[in-house]
Parts: sequence; C-alpha cells; structure tokens
Amino acid sequence: MRVKEDNYTKEKYVNTAKEGFHVKESPPFTDPLPDVQPLLLDLATKTTTVSIISFKSASSYFTCNACSKKLQSDGKYMRCEACKLKQKPDPEKTQWFARVFVKDHSNQNKSFISLFHPHIVKIFNTMGKKLLP
Repeated sequence: MRVKEDNYTKEKYVNTAKEGFHVKESPPFTDPLPDVQPLLLDLATKTTTVSIISFKSASSYFTCNACSKKLQSDGKYMRCEACKLKQKPDPEKTQWFARVFVKDHSNQNKSFISLFHPHIVKIFNTMGKKLLP
C-alpha cells in the first residue's frame, strides 16, 4: 500500500502498487482509542423554541435547472453564473428567503433570524399549509 496526495485538492488517499501487492492480516488493535472531538457544527448549533413575532422581509429567487444555483436576471431570460446556462425562469424552481423577528421562549430574548427555503417549507407544513411557487 502507498499513500498518495492529490495535486489540486491536497487530499491524501491510499492506493495499491501496480505490481507485487500482497495482503496479510494483522493482529487486532487492542489499545484504547482517544475520545472523539465534538464537531464544530455541534458546538455552533442550538435547539430552542421560538415564536415568530413579525416578518421583516420575504423574497424569492429562481434556481438553475442544471445546477440549482441562484439565477441572475439577464433581460427576458435568466442566467446562471455557475454553469453559464441561459434559461426561462421555472416557477417550480422558486426558492424563498425571509428575515423574521422572533422571541426565544427559554430566555425571552428577541432577535432577527434568517430563514431559507427548507425551513420556510417546514414552518408552512407544521401549520398545515402549502408553500406555493
């Protein structure tokens, strides 16, 4: 076995030799393993219950049919900056974004939060409503 490094991403990976490669089973590892470090995502996220007091703004945008990135207006058609594809806006590819003012039930603090399309869909579903394009 040999360790290689990708020239572009600098990612290391294990590869087998082209010739003379043999596999031999080794004895099982018996030493205790170190504790796992918590992920940054686990440290940076919090679950809480909030009430929406008001909406500051809500807007929608279209996403690309090929790569799902945000489309930019280019006259009659829309243009994807990522894949350079020109296309007609598709109402089924509408994504929503909202800024809302909320009150945290645990400490009564009030603040603005940003909601993206998947979260807005979840809120509508819990209210028994459907988010239309």
